[in-house]
Amino acid sequence: MSGKKSEPISAAELLIRLRSNPSLFILDVRNEEDYKSWRIEDIETPETLNIPYIDFIEAPEEVIPKVPKDREIVALCGKGGASDYVADILRKEGYSAVNITGGMKAWGSVYSSVTAWQDDDCKIVQFNRVGKGCLSYVIVSGAEAAIVDPARHIDQYLSFL
Repeated sequence: MSGKKSEPISAAELLIRLRSNPSLFILDVRNEEDYKSWRIEDIETPETLNIPYIDFIEAPEEVIPKVPKDREIVALCGKGGASDYVADILRKEGYSAVNITGGMKAWGSVYSSVTAWQDDDCKIVQFNRVGKGCLSYVIVSGAEAAIVDPARHIDQYLSFL
């Protein structure tokens, strides 16, 4: 992949990779304050390094060696632009690096769902807004359903129903 343009991955794909690849490495290129206030965390959060984007512009020779070369690097920023630039720099240096389309903004919209309980008459499905740690539930009985404590992205529920 060295130096070649690589397709970015979605925030939903990042969740799949987080749960299947323990060697994944996240390079968060947002400023330190943003990183400290909200970052990628999951059931098993991979190793993460915060190096602000500007450092890759002003002192690449100092910061590039801090990034492990023997692991898949997932570059992340607020909306996807700065991390795309950094991932490209890393690929030119021989790294395996991808960018997250939409950055942390997209991560905040990722949901996973699991059937929490089910019998012949009723089903309860838990929805987890992974990036925010918010839980909601859909209770289905026959042709009726109720959504308990919904998050703001209603398409998740409508698609399920």
